[in-house]
Amino acid sequence: MKLINTNKKGTQTFELKDGRHVKSYPSGYVRMSKQISCGTRMGKPFIDYNNTHYQLNKVERTLVDAFISEYSGELIKQYNHTRILIPCIWDRMEFIKQWELRNCKLTRNEIDYAIEANEVYNRMSTNFQVRY
Repeated sequence: MKLINTNKKGTQTFELKDGRHVKSYPSGYVRMSKQISCGTRMGKPFIDYNNTHYQLNKVERTLVDAFISEYSGELIKQYNHTRILIPCIWDRMEFIKQWELRNCKLTRNEIDYAIEANEVYNRMSTNFQVRY
């Protein structure tokens, strides 16, 4: 994980070892780019989604209402979901480091080698390709 950019509002952008970007906002949110900028992930090709990010913050589920249905007689529960914010900058950085250790198995170079190997394999004659 390396720091790429810090904008004037305090949002920090980090690049993980597999090439994805994580943004740490002063409000406590942590968001990650949906996919790596180009290439393959887990052996499958994908498209770049530059501005699409998803939340890494954990979710807390709280019970809002519980009532018994008139028709079925079952207890129905309604919940609200709220994000748990991380207000401290150091805690957000530690959260990102731990997330990277758990989820980023390949480095950017290994992904580039896999992309190149897939391209070479696809250019090969179909007589030499292994089909499963």
